[in-house]
Amino acid sequence: MMRIKAAIVAAAAVAGLAVATAPAQASECKAEGGGRYICEYGVSEHQLPDGWREQFIIGTNYAVFTRAGVNGKWSKWQSLGGVARSQVYIESGYQGGDFYTRVFVERRDGSNWQRIRPSLTKVWGPWEKSGGVKP
Repeated sequence: MMRIKAAIVAAAAVAGLAVATAPAQASECKAEGGGRYICEYGVSEHQLPDGWREQFIIGTNYAVFTRAGVNGKWSKWQSLGGVARSQVYIESGYQGGDFYTRVFVERRDGSNWQRIRPSLTKVWGPWEKSGGVKP
């Protein structure tokens, strides 16, 4: 009888530990312009040289989304893909006469990934491991 009680107490302790260590459900926020994003990661934004602004969010599917706007008019949210577990970090500036934008995110395993748009007139390159470098 004592063994059965001990087993029940041990099972309850393990079950309690499993519940205590389960990850919390991420809260969702509604993005302006439609869509939902992970609240804790917020909205990252930067200014483009032509007066436009660009915003980035982490969607509820953990992909990176972006949109651009000027004078209060915004494009639709577009997915850049990826699997992020952090806010979006942005680095931008001029290189070789072109204005580049580079975004960084952290993945679940702690590795950092980046995606680069080499100029305002070019498309985003693929996601690649960034070697742990964030701006």
